[in-house]
Amino acid sequence: MLAVGVLITSCCTRNFAVIELLKAPIRHAGPLNGSVGAVDLPSWFPLQDAVLEAAGGVIQGKLGELPISAHKQEAGPQTVRLQIDLGQVSLPAISTGLSLTYFPWFRFLSEPLNFDAIGRVAEYVAGSFRFLLERNGTVASVEGDGDSRRVRTAAGLEIEVTGMAALRSVTLASGPMRTSIDLNTRRIEIDHRMFPAAYEAGAELLKTPDRLINVDATIDESHLYLAAAGGGANV
Repeated sequence: MLAVGVLITSCCTRNFAVIELLKAPIRHAGPLNGSVGAVDLPSWFPLQDAVLEAAGGVIQGKLGELPISAHKQEAGPQTVRLQIDLGQVSLPAISTGLSLTYFPWFRFLSEPLNFDAIGRVAEYVAGSFRFLLERNGTVASVEGDGDSRRVRTAAGLEIEVTGMAALRSVTLASGPMRTSIDLNTRRIEIDHRMFPAAYEAGAELLKTPDRLINVDATIDESHLYLAAAGGGANV
């Protein structure tokens, strides 16, 4: 499971930046003067995977896929300034701003195609799960209100996604089986019936004197539990 690998790596390095990125979109905005815009960004910002929005949504798409030119220059020790030329795109007469947004979940498309996740993270992520299921031939629907959304299939699989402002947890359930990922507490609960290979790997590890660095691991008859030691607090 990708989530297990991310948690173990983050705990080992005591760097939880990847987990934090999964919680909510990061958006940086800048002015647009005529057809030329500029945005200041942290140097680590993944430009090619970021979504550009300009002129109130007239332009929206991944920067690396749009027919525009852009170049960056250093603006500080850990900051770059991206200059964007939109001269090849038809813009409204009055266009005052643009933004770049990065969210790892944008790699998983929702339908209809959109990158609108700010303030509606749970809805976007649930829509991505539904799209993936239907692309693989499983009919699924999304329902719920408030801070959570649930993806349901006719076969009884339910995926609950919680956190509209920032993703807090994802839970997979089917009958009595339950596997969950809690991003706030950095804890994963793996049901052995849902993911037997991961459960067995954890069981074998706990039989040896070896231990994962900075990871608390426990097991019972039905679940394997992995958590950042001390909850990963103040890291």
